[in-house]
Order: sequence, then C-alpha cells, then structure tokens
Amino acid sequence: MEGQPNQGPTSGLTPHIAIADKRGAEAIEFYVKAFGATENMRMPAEDGVRLMHAHLTVNGASLMMHDDFPEYTGHAMSAPTGVTMHLHVDNTDT
Repeated sequence: MEGQPNQGPTSGLTPHIAIADKRGAEAIEFYVKAFGATENMRMPAEDGVRLMHAHLTVNGASLMMHDDFPEYTGHAMSAPTGVTMHLHVDNTDT
C-alpha cells in the first residue's frame, strides 16, 4: 500500500475482531490504554461513527478490527463465546 506505511500484518497469523454496538473507536482507546497499542490506521464508515477497518500494533503484533455492520449480513453479530489472548511482557510492573 503505497503511501501508507505499517499497513501489512506483522506476523503470519493476525486476529481480526468484530466489535458490537458501534464501539470500535472505544475498543481502540481500550487497547491503547490497557496494552500500550499503537494505532496504525483507522477507516471510518460513511455514518462517521462505525469503523470499516482499524489496524493496531500490540507488543509488535498486528490486531485488526471493525465494527459490526448488520445491514450487510441481515442480523446483528452473535455474542462472543470467548477468546484468549496472550501478551508477553518482560516486566509486569512497568
């Protein structure tokens, strides 16, 4: 992607999560505060609220996300059944 550095995934497996209830921007803020994520890009939807796509880097790894768009699938997304994420840090106190 010419002119947009850091847009490619950083590893062989990249999680891409869907966010319910138009809370994609809020999720980004959470990952930045909780995990020190870096926001690489954000592509807002036409409604100016939801995100079509966002790319974060957390501890050197990519995390992609987008808001739910029930108008394209015919229904709201199902509640998550669970996910486990492991974050390796050198020192948990800093």
